[in-house]
Amino acid sequence: PYYVLRPTQVARRLKRPRRGDPVTVRLPWGYSIRVRPDDLIGGSIVRIGVYDLCVSEALTRLIDPGDLVVDVGANVGYMTNLSAFRVGATGRVVAVEPHPEIYEELKANVVLLPHHGRSGASTPCGRRYRT
Repeated sequence: PYYVLRPTQVARRLKRPRRGDPVTVRLPWGYSIRVRPDDLIGGSIVRIGVYDLCVSEALTRLIDPGDLVVDVGANVGYMTNLSAFRVGATGRVVAVEPHPEIYEELKANVVLLPHHGRSGASTPCGRRYRT
């Protein structure tokens, strides 16, 4: 039934992007995220459209419009993206990612969110380290 209801998933599985090249993927709730298909999280999102279905389902049930959500260890922002969808324009999501390179990917994904830059925007937080 999954492929009948979402036939684009068949095309996603057949089309293999080059290794290392980030791709922008449309998530089941309509928002987009940019991921690397050769990563664990990115590969799951590219192949089946979601990552960690149980946690995604729990967040969907627990987060209400207008809530404040803090995503600590946000990685590239998959859960941040889902949370932003659930809180809507009246809520707020704060995403925290300490790794400098992954933080840059998170920032790029937050910009893709529809409510970014308005009241209720998602905010990436991180620390820039000098090497």
